Formats: sequence, C-alpha cells, structure tokens
Amino acid sequence: MLVRNGDAGGFGVDDPADGLVLTHAPLPAPGGEPEVTLLLRGGATAVLLTVPAGVDRLEIAPVARPGGAVPCTISEGLAVCTIDEHPNGQAVVVTAFRGPGAPGVEVYRG
Repeated sequence: MLVRNGDAGGFGVDDPADGLVLTHAPLPAPGGEPEVTLLLRGGATAVLLTVPAGVDRLEIAPVARPGGAVPCTISEGLAVCTIDEHPNGQAVVVTAFRGPGAPGVEVYRG
C-alpha cells in the first residue's frame, strides 16, 4: 500500500519479522531526482522515494545479487520499494530508469 496525503507520504508493508507495518513521513519539495524520504528495515527492507517527472521505473535489489531486482510500486509521484531479502542487514540498491532502453541510475545504496 502506498499513500500520498498532502505533504506526507506513507506505506504499509507485510514484514516477515514484524507483521503489518504502517508508516509515513513528510515529503521534501519536488526535485529533479528521486529522493529517499523514509527507510524501514526489519525482516524486509522498504524505501519510500519521491518520483519526479520522467522517471518511469524504479527497482530494488540486494547489492550482493544485482540480478535479483524487484520492481517498485509508483503512484502519485511516490514510489515504495520493498524486498524481503536482506540477511544479516545486507545492503540494497535502488535504481531509477528514464524511458525505455535507458540505462539505470543508482539513487540509493545502503
């Protein structure tokens, strides 16, 4: 679930360790690049980002296994990227794509 309410955005995620988690955060002023506004780590990793015009796809993947990318959900200028896989706090990377066939640009790593 991904929600925008005025100057705040939030999401709900079914975390394998913590069950259903609902959270939200204030949103920054619009910019030209995706911006992380909220990060949740539990049994899963979830990242809330702003999505400026022109970005049509985002993916999240474990840093150690980039071929395991999962598409993010985009709605109303926001995206939530979730992945259940990060044993022992493994880092993830979020990549943004602008247009078909365009190379991805890393927008978050951590």
